Amino acid sequence: MHTYTHTHTHTYIHTHTGLKPIHIKIKETAELYKIVKGNNYMNLQIDHYKLPKQWLHPADRAITIDEDNTQEDPTHINIYTDGGKSEQDVGEGIAIKRSATTTVELMYTMDTRCTNNLAEAFAILKVLEYVQTTLENDVDKVTAMYTDSRTTLESLHNMNKHTFLTEEIRRKVKEMGSRGWSTRSRWTKAH
Repeated sequence: MHTYTHTHTHTYIHTHTGLKPIHIKIKETAELYKIVKGNNYMNLQIDHYKLPKQWLHPADRAITIDEDNTQEDPTHINIYTDGGKSEQDVGEGIAIKRSATTTVELMYTMDTRCTNNLAEAFAILKVLEYVQTTLENDVDKVTAMYTDSRTTLESLHNMNKHTFLTEEIRRKVKEMGSRGWSTRSRWTKAH
């Protein structure tokens, strides 16, 4: 007499008939439902923390943030970023002014799970990438970046914050600095 355990029976059925055991099929169907119809995606984290080995050295994390907010001090390249969230969508807008003339306006739409603060940080990262790649041949590589997000500026200044976007902004500023760019950040009142 041959006895099969539960596992052996499922293996035998799957191997000899090509049918999946019913409990595995149910589990797969339930997971697919959660992905397609369920709200399980709400628990996914958009901006995650980086591992310590991915952090920049503290000496390389320095970002110049002007504390004097009494007046704008125009440079050759002035950057204005803003992020926002409504019931319908999340996005950010960027304006780049060169010699007091708006030359570039960029807008991005983000996943609706993103927060306003993520949109603000993402706008800064995107404009740094744009400036570095598009304006690389500029002679005057001095930028002033204006944002109404104190939270983002404080995160960049706080050496204990290591979220993905914060670290990527720091990395981009360091990379731009090694290519001759000088980037200052300044808080400005919200519109």
